[in-house]
Amino acid sequence: MKRKARYLAITFVCLILSFMVTLQVRSVLSANSQTVVTADSARLEELQKLYNTEKERSTNLEAEVKEYRSQLENFESELENAGGDAVTFYQERLRQAELLAGMTDVTGPGVVVTLDDMQQSAIPENDDPNAYVVHDSDLLMVLNELRDAGAEAISINGERVLATSEVRCAGSVVSVNNNRISAPFVIRAIGDPEKLSAGLQMRNGAIDQLAVNGIVTKLEPKTEIEIGAYTSGLNFQYASPKEEE
Repeated sequence: MKRKARYLAITFVCLILSFMVTLQVRSVLSANSQTVVTADSARLEELQKLYNTEKERSTNLEAEVKEYRSQLENFESELENAGGDAVTFYQERLRQAELLAGMTDVTGPGVVVTLDDMQQSAIPENDDPNAYVVHDSDLLMVLNELRDAGAEAISINGERVLATSEVRCAGSVVSVNNNRISAPFVIRAIGDPEKLSAGLQMRNGAIDQLAVNGIVTKLEPKTEIEIGAYTSGLNFQYASPKEEE
């Protein structure tokens, strides 16, 4: 009886151990399966992101190709209108670019404006002589009036005036394009002579204000004026062409 009870106890323990081992194995298999599923999900998500990125890149490239094709068609159309001579066509484009940038000599109708200091002998006694000399503000006033009246090219004492040109007092002289110039200041402007003259001579305009300040002014309309090219260096340190999106 005791032996039978011992066998039953051993059998019961073995069953318990077998059950526990089975549970442990199932737990391990389940964990491994979950790890595989999780890894596969992460991989699928990574591949989906990569696919979306490449799809977006492909769309952008297609848009760029479309834009380049459009530009090419425009160039081909312009080239065809120019008579099919590619060299002549691009030379003309370059000439226009140089003209707009002020890098070439130009000629045409316009006006010549001369500004000079008042003669020392004409300055009232006890007045400050500096009040009767041409300042950078006087030159800038004339330049702005000429531009507003449609001047296409301007120079001061032979210095071509561009958008980047400084016009400022530097002691007893004026600096233009980092070159020092002094009175008399001869301003040449190419444009419609009548409009340029009218812009300067309007009531209470530049000519009137210069006269009040005692500046000697001479305005001459011309049928032909020659203005030299900009010769100083251009160095853009911060500005650069924007890439098309």
